[in-house]
Amino acid sequence: MTRKILKTLAIIILIVILLGIILAAIYFPTMKKLYFGEAEIKPDSALTIYLGGGGNTVVFESDSAILVIDTKYGKTGEKLHSFVESHATGKNIIIVNTHSDLDHTGGNPLYINARIISGKVDEEYWISANKGSAGMPSVWLTDTLDLKLGEETVSLIPVGQAHTWSDIVVYFHNRNLLVTGDLVFNGFNTFFDEKKGSNGWKSLAVLKTLDKLPEIRMVVPGHGETGGRELIAQMQT
Repeated sequence: MTRKILKTLAIIILIVILLGIILAAIYFPTMKKLYFGEAEIKPDSALTIYLGGGGNTVVFESDSAILVIDTKYGKTGEKLHSFVESHATGKNIIIVNTHSDLDHTGGNPLYINARIISGKVDEEYWISANKGSAGMPSVWLTDTLDLKLGEETVSLIPVGQAHTWSDIVVYFHNRNLLVTGDLVFNGFNTFFDEKKGSNGWKSLAVLKTLDKLPEIRMVVPGHGETGGRELIAQMQT
């Protein structure tokens, strides 16, 4: 009887191991591309989108300021910072964090004199999520803020609790470009963690609201390649 039990357990363990290997083979390449792969898209001379290396980043250059949406982390965050600094001579740097996850905020401490904007969260939570107070936002946003940057109007829109305790989306009016942070992924499902405020129902409500925006030509998700408004619809299914 004992041998049969041990044999059954051995078979179960073997099946679990095989399933783990299969799942790793399927998902690891996707995860590697989402978080560690790097690509650059330049829709026009003022706008650059950096995919991967943490959360996706958008850099917009005007005559007076450089807007950076999410600062990545680690070596990729350092490389992004070097690019921004090399283009920032005589210009203000404005950082917008779509949410408080470290893969989107890890580069914040590198921007010493920048104005950093994020949705309103408890400061102690921010310190915990970001392993310290360095790079903490100087502006906690609770209402929509419109930035006039050259010919472009950029709206920073707080959507409240959704993927985290407080998320922001960013809309470029002239370019019909929406930056969603981790409210939208492309090629993978977003991750929910109650400790950081993730709420599926509230996320769905926000997505339905975003889907009603009349003019969206490009969506920059938190992770994965850019697309059109169909990315918003996909996240609702």
